[in-house]
Amino acid sequence: MRPRHCLPFLAPLLFACRTPEPGAATRAADEAFTPVTRVEDLLIPAEQSLDEKFEEFEGGSAAHEQALNAEIVTYSVQMLTANRKLYPKIPRDAHAKSHGCLKAKFTVDNGALPPELRRGVFATNHAYDAFVRFSNNDHLPLRKDGLPDIRGMAIKVIGVDGEKILLGHEDDKTIDFLMYGSKTFFIPDIQGYIGFIKGLRDGNAAKPLLTEHALGTATLLKAQTKALTKINPLELSYFSATPVRLGALGEADRTAMKYGVFPCADNKIKNVSNILATNYMRDNLLSTLKESGDLCFEFRIQPRLFPETMPIEDATVAWPEARSLLAGANRDKFSPYLTVAKVSLSLADNRDVSPTYDMTEACEDMSFSPWRTLSAHKPLGRTMRMRRDVYNAIADFRRSENGVAKTEPAPQAP
Repeated sequence: MRPRHCLPFLAPLLFACRTPEPGAATRAADEAFTPVTRVEDLLIPAEQSLDEKFEEFEGGSAAHEQALNAEIVTYSVQMLTANRKLYPKIPRDAHAKSHGCLKAKFTVDNGALPPELRRGVFATNHAYDAFVRFSNNDHLPLRKDGLPDIRGMAIKVIGVDGEKILLGHEDDKTIDFLMYGSKTFFIPDIQGYIGFIKGLRDGNAAKPLLTEHALGTATLLKAQTKALTKINPLELSYFSATPVRLGALGEADRTAMKYGVFPCADNKIKNVSNILATNYMRDNLLSTLKESGDLCFEFRIQPRLFPETMPIEDATVAWPEARSLLAGANRDKFSPYLTVAKVSLSLADNRDVSPTYDMTEACEDMSFSPWRTLSAHKPLGRTMRMRRDVYNAIADFRRSENGVAKTEPAPQAP
């Protein structure tokens, strides 16, 4: 039976409704919060400092914000624990279904950037090896693609020198960029996310979405509607939605940015499956790769030029890209996206890819985190700090349960 608060039109939305399993996996909405065993071992310490030029702790203190994050981590781990027997391996808590994990090239070309914005991985032009993972946003790894969803794309850039800021991963030679099909997040603060994730665990997340986050929910429904007009992940654009820094902590003129990827105009799309097929996104991705041979996305950044119209701590606000989106005194306070790199996909690099669920095995054992990055690209804002703790906890939990070593890929031999 569908839970009481699960409305039919919201059932596909952000995996808002699920039917809880009987017994321990089913919890009343008002059940007391019970931490998982040693949840503190899963959390990155709150001492990881803010950038006070841009950020402030929710509730005014690190301790308060960390307590909120710990609660979200606990509910997330409880969800995965309840579903462990459904799959051979514990899947991701979101973006669980992969449409394909492909080898790629990430080629920096910073010619469009003013010199003062050439920071971090964009400081010098260079071609890096990479992996690209396309996904659905939902928590079900075998869910039909035809149900409304916001698609996702993650890029793991390989061979990037420099100390990384993710604790325990300082010596990694990789950085990650995570994106999905909306320019904004759907909840403005961590406190608001607790009700959603608790409802998600208990099977009634539609209630907090409708009663507490109606505007964000409407924005995501719009993004889902747009996504359903495309039946191939290579036809979509993807966005960070939340900001990251552009410049290291010690650089006085550091700023912030959002980023996204946009399909190259000359991509030749070959679709062979329609929305009636369970895995049409994967089918059409592979058919296009095999037919076209070479495809690409433009990787663009949106510099934060005007703090008045480009907030850091509220990720539900889209940064304006054009004058037409503004009025009055703020009419000229916009920032267009600038192309800084190309993400190239080649059939020659992916001849071993086949249209089976197992083709994503290597990527499914990888973890992707916006915090696996350089100081120059430190994630900013409360939503990103929440993701830091949740992503790290889920990655460690999945590795432990699935028996996967904590390793990162190395550059391919020339």
